[in-house]
Amino acid sequence: MSGEMYLDIEAFGGLISTLDTAATDMTAANNRLADAESSDLGGADLDRAAANFRDRWKYGIERIAKSTGTMVTGLEATRDLYALQEQLNTDALNTVDNCIPDPEPASPSTDAGPSLWSGTAPASSPIQDSSLNLGL
Repeated sequence: MSGEMYLDIEAFGGLISTLDTAATDMTAANNRLADAESSDLGGADLDRAAANFRDRWKYGIERIAKSTGTMVTGLEATRDLYALQEQLNTDALNTVDNCIPDPEPASPSTDAGPSLWSGTAPASSPIQDSSLNLGL
């Protein structure tokens, strides 16, 4: 697949969902920890450790959650634009395909003057070593 780009929209949606859930969970855990009291946590040592952790990590967790939320917004826009571009490409290719007339068998004579038809059909010469074969 050298030189090709592909985005699995369903898998990308899963990444977005996971990140969104992570941001929500981090914020909720940080809020629960901030609202906890020593009687909620257990002993004094655990309470001090939790308070210390909360003081040191509160800002960082808030920043990570905010950045994750911003990333989710950007990834959603990327997914939506990619899906739109795929649809536009499909529509454009279908339009081009609909404009190409079906090949009609060659007629040995025409009304446009003397015929150059020799009675033998010209040999087909497809383009060699190419993925594009127009049957020329």
